[in-house]
This record gives sequence, structure tokens and C-alpha cells, in this order.
Amino acid sequence: MHFNEPRPRKLLKGIAPPAAPTPLAWYNGAQNNAIAGNAPDWGWLLSPGYVPPSIATDSPIQANAWVKFAHEWLNRRALSDGANLPVIDQFPQWHEAITRAFHEQHPELNGENTPAMRRPWLDAAVIDIVRTRNGVEVRYASTGLIAIGIHSGIQDQWVMPPSLGWHRQHFAKFRNDIAKYGHDSGAGKKAMTDWHTYCRKNINQPGGFNAWSLGDPFMRGWVSGRIHISEMPFSVVLYNLGALGLVDIFQCYSTHKDVFDYIRTHKRMDLLLEKVRSAQAADPLCKKYPRSMVELPVGMLAVHGE
Repeated sequence: MHFNEPRPRKLLKGIAPPAAPTPLAWYNGAQNNAIAGNAPDWGWLLSPGYVPPSIATDSPIQANAWVKFAHEWLNRRALSDGANLPVIDQFPQWHEAITRAFHEQHPELNGENTPAMRRPWLDAAVIDIVRTRNGVEVRYASTGLIAIGIHSGIQDQWVMPPSLGWHRQHFAKFRNDIAKYGHDSGAGKKAMTDWHTYCRKNINQPGGFNAWSLGDPFMRGWVSGRIHISEMPFSVVLYNLGALGLVDIFQCYSTHKDVFDYIRTHKRMDLLLEKVRSAQAADPLCKKYPRSMVELPVGMLAVHGE
């Protein structure tokens, strides 16, 4: 043995080695072009930015195809040797691949002066779960329209960083016309289009909201951070603006804490998705539940660890 090599540790007689940590339990739910996925220790949630119904399906601002592209790229990494590399560390390659593909398909939008009005946006979040000696560390990166809830087991409380307040505050200006006229009338369509225009003018602007506008410089529109959890078990829940509708639009639950508690307790999301589908189907004109799209992209991702 080389003198610089550490000596192998000998276990004391009668003392068992420390137990291996229980694998993380991931579960997700998504519909209407939102997508979620995960590797053993990291996961992602993606959904397209809102587009009014009058916009053509082949318009460059439609983001559905790019959500699928981003998901497939991450899914390939999750199934390859890259599964052991935290998703946060894969950002440069991920961003480069999508940006290059977008510019190849739309070379006319490849320029620093191209406004966000002409490019698609994605709502997105990624999380890594890193085990430490005294708990776990949740490393996250997210755009502004994804909510993050973190639950610590012993204290039995949720830590919910503030998010989504911009939508609640500003959509109120357009809600009344949508509720009064419905989305299929001239006034209703105008209200939805005006809301869409208002959103795009505020992407990554002071007083606006953060989003991943394709073609932006690397990591513009993302917020990242780390939160340490010392109590076990723990849960982390991500959900997008469509899932927010369970409380703020359809009033299926009184608070977001109630939604997070349901996910943590039942470890399933099919009932939540069904509640959104039923509410939207019962209100096709968006009059009872005024909203920015007839069928909202709904995405949720959760992880639970012992």
C-alpha cells in the first residue's frame, strides 16, 4: 500500500455499518403540454408560456414543441451516464442545445435586439437533492411562475418562498372582461390577447416576472438558490401557474398549503388533475372561472425522502 493511501476502516465488532439512505420517491402529474420528469436525485418541471387562442399553431411564439425538446434532452441525460451529474451542472449544455436548435429553426429571431414579444417563453424549474451529514440540501433554479414548497418533517410546516404574486396582482385587470363576455366573443378574445401582450412586455423586465425566453443569454430569467433541511422526513413540491388554479381560479382548495399537504400525504396527483379538467369542462367560455386560456397547462412535481 502506498503511504499516501488511506488505510481501510475496520468496523468495530458487533456494530453494524450505517444504513444506506432510502431512495427518494418522486411523483408527478401534468396535462395540456406541461411535462415533469426526474432522475434518481434530480427532477424538472416544464410548461409553455401562455398564448391566446387566436395565435396560429405554427407561430414562433408557440412553446409546446420547445417544452417537449427540453424534456427529451433532460430525459436522455436521466437515462444515461449523466444521471449522476446534478441537473444544475448541466445547465450550460441544456441551454446551448435548445438555443442552437431554436435559432436554426428561426434564424430571423437570432439577434440581441429581437424582443421577447416575438420569442416563445417557458416556465421551468429544476431541483437537485443533495444529502449532507445533517440532512439534505435542496438546490433549485426556477423561473418566476413556478411555486416551490418545502416541508420539514419534525416541525410539520411548509416553507414556501414567495412566488406567483405578479400573476395574481396583474391578471385582475383583465379578469372582469373575460368573465363578462367569455373567451369566444370579440371583447373576450381582446381581453385574452391584451393579457398575453401585457405578459410579454413584462418578461424579465423591472417590475415584471422572470421567464425563460428562448434566445436570451444564459440563465437570464432564472432564480437559483439552496435551502437546507435538517428534519426528516422531508417533501418538496413544485407546481406551475396552471396548478395554481386549484386555489386561485377554481377554488378547489382554500390554500396552497392544502394542495401541498394533499400531495405530501397521498403521494399522487391524478385527483388534482381531474379537478382541473372537470372545472374547465364545466366552464368552456371562461365566465365562471375567468382564466387566460381555456385549457391551462398544469404541471406538478414532488419528491419525498426519509
